[in-house]
Amino acid sequence: MPYRTFKVLRTFTQLAHVPLLIIDDFGLKPLRPPADNDLHELIAERYETASTIVTSNLDLTEWDQAFPAKLLGLKGSLNEYELDLLRQRSQEARYEKARRGELIVAAPVGYLKTGESFVEKDPDQRVQQAIALLFRKFVEIGSVRQTLLWFLEHGLQLPARTPQGETCWKRPSYGAC
Repeated sequence: MPYRTFKVLRTFTQLAHVPLLIIDDFGLKPLRPPADNDLHELIAERYETASTIVTSNLDLTEWDQAFPAKLLGLKGSLNEYELDLLRQRSQEARYEKARRGELIVAAPVGYLKTGESFVEKDPDQRVQQAIALLFRKFVEIGSVRQTLLWFLEHGLQLPARTPQGETCWKRPSYGAC
């Protein structure tokens, strides 16, 4: 591995031996030599000895454009069969988790995800009261539209979630956020 500086060698050695390495948002920019070779060697060094998680917003069909050819195997591209197999296995795993009642993609407003497969009520009393009021008014009025109009008429806001998972307060509407 042709390292240019001692600093790069030291960083490589540290990354090779951490118990868990998370490479987030990979593929934002394509890797070019020698960085692609360095990454391949790092993954190879960690293989079967330490955990590595790679996240990417890329679709599976775009992986061959961003990931180094060595990491993808044969000629640096995934063929359609491999892509289909990856999608199928991923979907089957998701269905199985849902069947067991363990699939929680995101907790609804008013609840927080705790652990891998549990949800609890949001401890914020204001959030709990707003959600309870929403359901009470719906039962009383009997119509989603009329309940929405009641909240708008009274100038009340309901809790919502930002993309970062924080609670914010918004006027209710038909559309999502």
